[in-house]
This record gives sequence, structure tokens and C-alpha cells, in this order.
Amino acid sequence: MLLPCVAVPISKAVHHRIAIDLARGVLRVGRERPAHADLDPASVHAALGEPEPTAAARLVTFAQTIDAPVPVLRAAGRGAPRLVGGGWGAPMGMAVVVIATRGGEALSIATHDRRAFLTALRARP
Repeated sequence: MLLPCVAVPISKAVHHRIAIDLARGVLRVGRERPAHADLDPASVHAALGEPEPTAAARLVTFAQTIDAPVPVLRAAGRGAPRLVGGGWGAPMGMAVVVIATRGGEALSIATHDRRAFLTALRARP
């Protein structure tokens, strides 16, 4: 009976925890560790210049970031940015930041504080 109540907080802690390691040049989001050098700095600056999303915009983004392991719901099949971290979707209440890699892949990263996250990414060497 308790499992449904704690499933989402546990999922947020596992799949959407963010750590920026400037010394190693790695961004850790959940189970993934993309290198800072692979991220396009122009996309970070562009995302930082966007206004904070409203509650309605966050709800729409939540519905669009589903990346479940079902052929119809895969982000790649729909042409949507890939959700980073290992989860099947961005949790409600979190903002989603879309950042491009130098290779042109769009990545969706769920965060509680998008401005602090993007400011920390911009400060990388």
C-alpha cells in the first residue's frame, strides 16, 4: 500500500538526480554521464535566455516527454528530444530543459531549478 506513494519520489531520486562534476568534465543525470565537452554551449545559452515556463506549459511538457520502452512511445520514433536519466517520463512539477549535443542530438533533462542548472552548465570551463 505504501509503494505507490513512494514510487515517484524514489524515481525522481534515481532517474533525475543531477550532479555537475567540473573537475572531471562530466554531467551526471540519473544513470547517464554525458561529457561536458559533448554539450553544445550555444544551446545552453539559448535555454538560459528562455522565460520560465508557466504551470500550464510544464503540464504540456510533462505530457510530451514520455519516453517509454514501447515503439509508439519512444522519443526517437516521435522526433522528440531523448529524455536523459533512465526514466520513462519527466515527473510532474519538474521543468524540462532541452539541450543539444555537438553531434546534433536533442536531450531533455528534468530539473527542479532550471535557471540554477543552466547557470552551472554555462560556468563550465
